[in-house]
Amino acid sequence: MSNKPKINRELLNILEQLREDFSLPESGDGRKHERRSWCVVMTVEVDRQSHNGTFRKSAQITTHDISRGGFSFIYHETIPENSKITGQLDMLPNKPVIHGVIRSCFHLIGNQYKIGVQFADVARKK
Repeated sequence: MSNKPKINRELLNILEQLREDFSLPESGDGRKHERRSWCVVMTVEVDRQSHNGTFRKSAQITTHDISRGGFSFIYHETIPENSKITGQLDMLPNKPVIHGVIRSCFHLIGNQYKIGVQFADVARKK
């Protein structure tokens, strides 16, 4: 079974709508998928592993960029790789819900970290 995210038509429609509605500029960093700067406040749920099992933490984040493969955000603490994350895009019609997996966590400065998320699934709320 492949670990590649399901890049479905729904995700492509969401990215196109974001590009049109918010005039997202290109990031130009030469990655596999074209990245767009994208700065919005969003509430997410992160499933974190601990020695006592899995627990869910709600957090308010500020996104950094977005692409066909995922998005990144700046956060005040580390989040372990492979943690599951779910967030809702309240600014779009039908409030799509994004499910993803944390793929990277880089220390920036002080207590700031850039968290990389790979899309796993996108669904529209009914």
